[in-house]
Amino acid sequence: MSVEEASEEFCKIMKHVYIPSKLLAENRIQVLRECFEDVMKKKGFPTDLQLETNDQEGCASFVVTSRHANVNNAICFRSYPVGSQPSSITVVDAVLATCATQPEFAPVSLISGSRAEYIASREAANPIHEVIKEALVLFGGDATVSSLLSLGTGNTGVIPLSPTDTTLYDYERRAQETELSIGQLGVYSRFSVEHGLQDVHAGNFNDMEWITAQTGAYLDDYENSERLDLYIQNCVSQTGSITLAQLDEVTAVDQWFARHPRQTISLINDIPYYAQQTNAISSLYPESVPLLDPSSVLPYEIWIKCVSFVIQDVPTGPLELLTVSKSWYTLFINSPLLWTDVFLENSEDELARVWTFLHLSRDSPLHIHIRTMIPSNESLELLYPHRPRIKVISIMPGYHIEIPTSPTYWGQWRRSTSYILMTFFDDLTPSDVEHTYAGSLRGPQGEYYVSFIQLNIKYPPAKRVLTRRQLRNRIDERTEKNKLLLRWEQHIHSAIQDVLPTGFSMSLSVEERPSPRSRSWKCSYVLRRHVGLDTDTTTVEGAWSSSESNAIKLAAREAMGVLQRWNYVHQCSSLDDVSHCQFF
Repeated sequence: MSVEEASEEFCKIMKHVYIPSKLLAENRIQVLRECFEDVMKKKGFPTDLQLETNDQEGCASFVVTSRHANVNNAICFRSYPVGSQPSSITVVDAVLATCATQPEFAPVSLISGSRAEYIASREAANPIHEVIKEALVLFGGDATVSSLLSLGTGNTGVIPLSPTDTTLYDYERRAQETELSIGQLGVYSRFSVEHGLQDVHAGNFNDMEWITAQTGAYLDDYENSERLDLYIQNCVSQTGSITLAQLDEVTAVDQWFARHPRQTISLINDIPYYAQQTNAISSLYPESVPLLDPSSVLPYEIWIKCVSFVIQDVPTGPLELLTVSKSWYTLFINSPLLWTDVFLENSEDELARVWTFLHLSRDSPLHIHIRTMIPSNESLELLYPHRPRIKVISIMPGYHIEIPTSPTYWGQWRRSTSYILMTFFDDLTPSDVEHTYAGSLRGPQGEYYVSFIQLNIKYPPAKRVLTRRQLRNRIDERTEKNKLLLRWEQHIHSAIQDVLPTGFSMSLSVEERPSPRSRSWKCSYVLRRHVGLDTDTTTVEGAWSSSESNAIKLAAREAMGVLQRWNYVHQCSSLDDVSHCQFF
């Protein structure tokens, strides 16, 4: 279509579909369908023309929509084959689905008799992220980008909704956030009127002279004119300044900040405070020389090692450091080794953080830190496609819990850890573990607790070939899983037993029995032997004695007998030493 033809059809759609305010949602979507079918007929196309055809002419294109039952999930309807999309979808149906804003339009059913209904997606107003992902699939990460063009309708859109409507999408704000993140790359051009075409100008929608005048006034603005010049320059450029892979990495971080609003707002709110503190310190030392940016002085490898050391136990990794400067931002998102430590601790916005780290780490080996007894299933599912590059799994059962005193806790943790390894790392067996290390903490009574267990996986993982007998055994999947669960429990128990030393502790109690003629005492020892996670407790008592010191000796003699059986007798040189001996 020519520009004149497109403008004429646009005015007709505005007149019959958008301007009438009393149209019901069902009627409005039907009128819109009739308008689009009329356009197809005028251009000589059948109204049931398929969106995806074998004969591809022109450029690849797609529209963004969402299922009515899941508005947060964007779906692309494409003119080219990628993955799966509803069968027999027509061009008209695809256009209706992406235009069906709520609540003005009724949802669109693409297949007769199907319950699936589609509406306009939240991403439809500015689908820059989708454009980048689709181009990445079609052309590959090495393809370069010359220009990204985004056209908006302003803040309020064509049909103004109620100010109290909670479903109103702040499209322009999101567009501004996108421009802040990728605008500095020099390939992104966004054009949008300052306040949209509000209802006060509804009578001018079919007046092309008025629309032309408004467009000219908008483009005459200095900043908009600069954007237009940049867009023209990019369009005539023969080579792009950035690859699709690099652009995808930049938008991945942008999406993390968008999905992590509380932390982003906190960082932004802290900027004035730190700026004030910096100015105050600078005023105290007016003759001081400004510090050099270490990234511009140190060799790349040393600088990345320094940053890695600082963030090694920080779940957010280098995310907060991205706000320091443009050079740090560019350097860090292009350093996969900084994003290889992935933490699962059921924290707020964990899914967005895990997804970002998995994406920016590229193909680097991963170190997974599980800091909770029951990690989120959604987070573990994100790891599923990346299992082949998992090098280390660290599980810290009590990271957010005080050191427990109940032995049953560790039995539960051992079973829970084994279940996680068996379920979400189902291709992994104890034989794939190159080394297992368990860290320990000493308790107040001399007992030891596990602080973490770390499994170093053979990398790259060995490909497992099953024999015929093993294949037959896999028929009984439940039996196989139970066997694997038991193997993991035994492996973990063995690793813990190896690292936890055998310890000994005891406590003394004295019982006094008064009588009219004389007093007597009886002493008892509670002896505890700690072997790994198990504690053996034995209580020994001495005979009654008229002397408290003699009662202690009698009890100590009984304790020495137990110590001989435990091979601890060499630790004490005499019976008197038993009362204050501690063995670890």
